[in-house]
Amino acid sequence: MSTVPTAVATVIADLVGRMSEILSRSRSMPVVRWPLVTTNRGSVTWTWSRCSDTNAALTGYWTVAIGWRWVWWKDSFVDLGLVTLPRACAALTDGRLITKGEGIEQLSDFRVPAELVEQSQQRRAGQRTRSGVRARARRARLARILVAAGIDELVT
Repeated sequence: MSTVPTAVATVIADLVGRMSEILSRSRSMPVVRWPLVTTNRGSVTWTWSRCSDTNAALTGYWTVAIGWRWVWWKDSFVDLGLVTLPRACAALTDGRLITKGEGIEQLSDFRVPAELVEQSQQRRAGQRTRSGVRARARRARLARILVAAGIDELVT
């Protein structure tokens, strides 16, 4: 949880409302519930609703994204897709939001090979990783399979 001044929270809540409206009109994006706001003596505390948001992201955006073969060739998308699994798991089981770094550390729980975990850690640390065309194609296919299996495991 974090505390934000009331004036800032009002502006953010207005922007979030507008974004929610736009997203709810889009067919390709799931309807997302934004943070719940509670006031506490002149400041605002943000908390996140746990299950509905996470399930919407997994069954909406990520289920569709699995079919976008070309994006999985990007290092950033592979990392983001894979790290979504432990982050979603933490939100669903404990109601906590974990960092990407914590998510990368937990990738082995989702049967992600050590090689992919190591590459994600290197990129997170700002190091470049190089892969040939065949290695990238194999990694893209494997990441899509792992994310699809992880989503299936989390939402059922």
